[in-house]
Amino acid sequence: MNTERFSENWSYLDNQRMFYNESSIVAILQNYAELGGLSNCIDIASFYNEIKRTTSLLDVGAGYGRIEQYLLKKKYPGSIETIEVSEVLSRKLDKLSPKVSNHQNDILTYETDTTYQVILSMWSGISDFSKPEQYLFMKKLATLLQEKGIIYLETSVSDLVPLNAKESSAQYYLISNGDYIVRGYIPSYEDMLAYCQDTGLTIKNYYTYKTDVGRTRIIYVIKKFMIK
Repeated sequence: MNTERFSENWSYLDNQRMFYNESSIVAILQNYAELGGLSNCIDIASFYNEIKRTTSLLDVGAGYGRIEQYLLKKKYPGSIETIEVSEVLSRKLDKLSPKVSNHQNDILTYETDTTYQVILSMWSGISDFSKPEQYLFMKKLATLLQEKGIIYLETSVSDLVPLNAKESSAQYYLISNGDYIVRGYIPSYEDMLAYCQDTGLTIKNYYTYKTDVGRTRIIYVIKKFMIK
């Protein structure tokens, strides 16, 4: 195995250019959701009761709107905003519902004065970022979170290779299909702890659950560090 293929010398924008703007990306992601047992939104269902009375929600890396469709079906009462850098996926999000407001933007450079009561980063979205970028990702989420807000961040288990990965090395993996290659890094608990400590966040809880096909995944419940 060529270990250079798993170096940190890549950016999540490389993944965007090579994969997430494919014309068929919606169908590809829907197939991956089915493969991993996430198409029925068992992930957000595991904590929806905790957020169902909140007033503002931001879904970072919303993809084709899987989570938003669940929220709309549940008649989530708060505002729903999404950030998605892919132009192709943003067009899909724009058509979901007037209740969903999408921002086609790069989360690492996104600027706004708005803060949110709930921030979601689902389906291992953080893994699309290289390890150095993951710290920047968490730093940005901290600036978007209200003082008493909460982040639900989902990851794969760090030693469990994604089903669609062609190659893997430690926490790194590579997905390839035809002309595209996607690189990823699955953060460990220790990684997540370090990211949070360095960005003014704290892990209040984390738990595992199993998808509809029996895959174990992790959801971190993260808040701002409050000095008592």
